[in-house]
Amino acid sequence: MLRRFHSPLESLLSILRIRSEFKRDISLPLKNRLLQLLQRKEPADHLQRIEFPLDDIPLLSWLASQKSKQKIYWNDRKTQTEIAGTGCADCVHTRDSGDYFNVISHIAHQLSPVYPEMRYFGGFNFANEAGHDPYWQSFGNNYFVLPLFEIIRRADDYKFAMNFKAQNDSDLLFLVSQIEMIEEDISELTDEIPYMIDHKHYPDKSGWDAMIESALEEIEKQDFEKIVLARKSNLQFADKLNGFNILRNLKKLNPDSTHFCVQPEPGTMFIGGTPELLYRRNKNNIFSAALAGTRRRGVNEIEDEQLEQELLASEKDLREHRIVIDNVRDIMTDLCTKITTIDPISVLKLARVQHLYTSFEGQLKSENTDIEIVSKLHPTPAVGGYPTNIVLPEIAMLEPFKRGWYAAPVGWISADAAHFVVAIRSGLINNHDLYLYSGAGIVAGSDSDLEWEEIENKLANFLRAVNVNGNVSGVTVEKSFQIQSR
Repeated sequence: MLRRFHSPLESLLSILRIRSEFKRDISLPLKNRLLQLLQRKEPADHLQRIEFPLDDIPLLSWLASQKSKQKIYWNDRKTQTEIAGTGCADCVHTRDSGDYFNVISHIAHQLSPVYPEMRYFGGFNFANEAGHDPYWQSFGNNYFVLPLFEIIRRADDYKFAMNFKAQNDSDLLFLVSQIEMIEEDISELTDEIPYMIDHKHYPDKSGWDAMIESALEEIEKQDFEKIVLARKSNLQFADKLNGFNILRNLKKLNPDSTHFCVQPEPGTMFIGGTPELLYRRNKNNIFSAALAGTRRRGVNEIEDEQLEQELLASEKDLREHRIVIDNVRDIMTDLCTKITTIDPISVLKLARVQHLYTSFEGQLKSENTDIEIVSKLHPTPAVGGYPTNIVLPEIAMLEPFKRGWYAAPVGWISADAAHFVVAIRSGLINNHDLYLYSGAGIVAGSDSDLEWEEIENKLANFLRAVNVNGNVSGVTVEKSFQIQSR
């Protein structure tokens, strides 16, 4: 039975005792609002949100210092928006098979235009089906969380927010206890990464060659035009990994990507820095993009320019990219009253690789919601292949692992906006283990050796972020790389 305090005011003043500058910044507004709620007679059975300005604070360091089980992180390069969230005000989680309708419908029902900044963060399983490799179990088929506490940075402006539902005094006192658990001492993140002791590839190089050969035989029979096949690399380390240190390193190595983290429970998190947008929606305005075709970056400007021109002139890469363009355009045409190609085929340059890139903008038809958008856009031919209904069973048959959330939609949904990226250049951390995933688009004319080299180039930044010097296909691996500030 819950022990009742003599006075709610005395209780809150006692529990919310100010002990540090940061706690002073957040406790007073939260305390005042909770006191108001305690004095109300009727329950508040809907989600509410409190926001107020905050002095600048390193979000990743703050997030890493918190004791909450659930954590999310989002850093969008386009809008200069960075969000760190802890705890759970509400959660949607399906471990087995499910569909987009139930998940997104629940989220839409909970959200209100009164709180436009209130967002659920999370993602879906790539194949949207039951059955996972064991280390994906806590993520399930889908997982979305509305954080209890958030810090949001837009450019140089910071604010703190709390999302909550308080129906009685017990709920309010629980919220007070959670406020007291906000960690005051924030430790800076470091370059410290445990030593890598082993690594394995699934498939290995011979298995990869056989897998690509099988795919090319099916393409030659005209069963499909393109299939994207991936490799999983399991890196084992001498001690538990700190995913926030790795994410910090990834951000420094490749700042021009969207970085994310989803931690459903301690010891396991899915992190990445992806260049690929699935879609971004603001009311009925929608943006999407086609990304396919890859070359490494040059060691100097001259070589880099040569590789760019080689990419733009490559019949094989242009054909691969055109498949994605046509697919995204067809879907956007179906979803929208009108669409515009913002950019012709251009080259998106990242730290280690460069890609062919085309973007689109459209005005959504009124009947199309995030349910229709996600279900129609995912998976694009950039991560699945074409035609989709034929290649997905082939991927499941050829790849010797379950993709889990790799290459799946990860992002957030609010009352009148949404933003999902394609979770490539990503890794799953499970205590001492890091599982890295990378894929290559296979079309007629693909070469298995070149495709293997391509996935090594795509993983290079992630390997450097865990202090692996070189690629994990080499005979020796040394822990010698140190992150340099840009």
